[in-house]
Amino acid sequence: LDEANKIIVHYADGTKDYFNLSSSSEGLSNVKEYTITDLGIKYTPNIVQKDNTTLVNDIKSILEPVDLQSQTMYQHLNRLGDYRVNAIKDLYLEESFTDVKENLTNLITKLVQNEEHQLNDSPAARQMIRDKVEKNKAALLLGLTYLNRYYGVK
Repeated sequence: LDEANKIIVHYADGTKDYFNLSSSSEGLSNVKEYTITDLGIKYTPNIVQKDNTTLVNDIKSILEPVDLQSQTMYQHLNRLGDYRVNAIKDLYLEESFTDVKENLTNLITKLVQNEEHQLNDSPAARQMIRDKVEKNKAALLLGLTYLNRYYGVK
């Protein structure tokens, strides 16, 4: 959130405008607020600032042990036969998967921040997120890998 310096406004007719942002310190301490300097108006994204270090580390500890060539991935991709190693190699995802694993903290932080408007501080909500990640860890890592490969998301 601290790095934001522009906003794009898309209009119904398909046109768009770019406006400069400057950080504002007014308002609530955990709600980030900006001033659209070109218009002199306030803008508040639908994101709440919180310290999610514990949740990010918990999610990272769930995802870090998963390798591209692992039983978790084989099961998710339904590649359980003798040729499962080559079937995964034929996807050519090794380099992108490595990038994702190297940038895991950054990616998880962004995902958690994006979910922040729904996520409150209750232990039950945080456990629900952990359980969801545990259940879908192969799909989550593969999704991030494809986003890295095809769109350069890091």
